[in-house]
Amino acid sequence: DHGNLTLKGFYKDISSFNVYGNINRIKLSKLYSLLEKRFPITGEILNGFYNIGIGADNNLFFKIENAELANGILDNIPYNKIKINSKYFDNILNIDALEFESDIGDLDINGNINFNISSEKPLFTSQSKIDLEMNIKDFEVQRINQYAHWEIENKGLLTGQWKMSGFANNVKITGDISIINPL
Repeated sequence: DHGNLTLKGFYKDISSFNVYGNINRIKLSKLYSLLEKRFPITGEILNGFYNIGIGADNNLFFKIENAELANGILDNIPYNKIKINSKYFDNILNIDALEFESDIGDLDINGNINFNISSEKPLFTSQSKIDLEMNIKDFEVQRINQYAHWEIENKGLLTGQWKMSGFANNVKITGDISIINPL
C-alpha cells in the first residue's frame, strides 16, 4: 500500500522555491515525518494537486486543488471525507470549497480569511479580515462545544447557514440555524 507524490519545479533555498505536483494515497503521518512537523489533522490524502513556493513579493503562497482526504481526525473531530480547493497568497486564505463529511454531520465552507502564516508575527491581528460562508447539516453540537464560549454544554444537531464577516476584533455573524433536540 504505497502512495505517490510527484515533485516538479525548482528549489534554490527556503527563500526561493516553487514546487508543485500531484499527491495520491499518502498518509498524513508519513508526510509529517518528512516535514518534521505535526498538524491537528490525521488521515490519508487520496488525491490532489499542490503548488507551494515563495512569490515575487517574497511571500509564501500555496494552492491545493481537487484534494480529497479520508478517514481521519481534524482537531478531535472525526471525518470520513474532506474535499478542498484552496489557495493562500498575500496573507489571504481563499477557500473555494471545503466539504467536510462525517458521521457527526456535514459542513461546507467557502470564503476568505486574512492571516499570516509565514513570519514570526501573530497568526491573526485585530485587523485580520474574515469573510466566510458555512452550510451545516445535522452536525453534532456537542463536538463544537470546545470552540464556543457557552456557559453550558449544548447538545443536539445543528443545521442551517452561517456567515461570518468583518475583522477578527469585530466579527459579524448572521445566519439561519436550527438545533434539533438542544440541551
